[in-house]
Amino acid sequence: MFMCDGSGAAARGLPVYLPVVEAAADANTFVCEMTGGASANETGAGGGVTGVDQVLTQFGGLAGVSAGFRQVNAGQGLSCTAALLAALMNGIEWTMMFYLSGLAFGASVNHINYILGTAVLNFDLEGTGRWCPQIAGYTNAFGSNMTTLPTATPSSNLWAALWRKGGNTHFGFTTAGSVTVPPTGWDSIPALQRSVAINCGNYSGEAWATLRDLIGYSTTNTTFKISTIVISKIGLQAAPV
Repeated sequence: MFMCDGSGAAARGLPVYLPVVEAAADANTFVCEMTGGASANETGAGGGVTGVDQVLTQFGGLAGVSAGFRQVNAGQGLSCTAALLAALMNGIEWTMMFYLSGLAFGASVNHINYILGTAVLNFDLEGTGRWCPQIAGYTNAFGSNMTTLPTATPSSNLWAALWRKGGNTHFGFTTAGSVTVPPTGWDSIPALQRSVAINCGNYSGEAWATLRDLIGYSTTNTTFKISTIVISKIGLQAAPV
């Protein structure tokens, strides 16, 4: 498995500007902005799905929204339907992004989310402050630590992005404490806060089964706040590999 966190001159497409507010969501991109009260579900927009497949189901007694964010503590979160994932992530490219704040790490099992079908797709935050995505396709998988991120502190606001483009899977953080501008691809994320894995994360035909933990996890020790969730069948700009 070849990993790259540098840059180069090879052409890999232009930045990709995905909608990040529900009012701009379209058939290719699902957006959910947090508005719910205590223990309430959330309903997003777009993504080519309707009805229950636009609903994110809360679990664990999730707190209500405050200043645009919902606090996620251990054993709390939001689940999505298998149909939503199948509609957006079973193609040759896709993107998943979260706008987060107040990251804090426990001793172990620090999942931001845990999407499980016959394959696995989840973000981890280790107690050391490392970002560790775990991705499994039908024939390959990896779990890879990024450089320790000084930006991932309890006071930070940042976008976390995981996307597939050009046959490769990318992941990274935007700069913490910045304005709410989302990433548009490889060039928009600082060099020490991004990585790419070659030939990994192909979910074509994936069976996602029942409700998946899109935010939070039943046994996680991570705490954070979530403002916006974006899932798209369009991949952000690829790395020059």
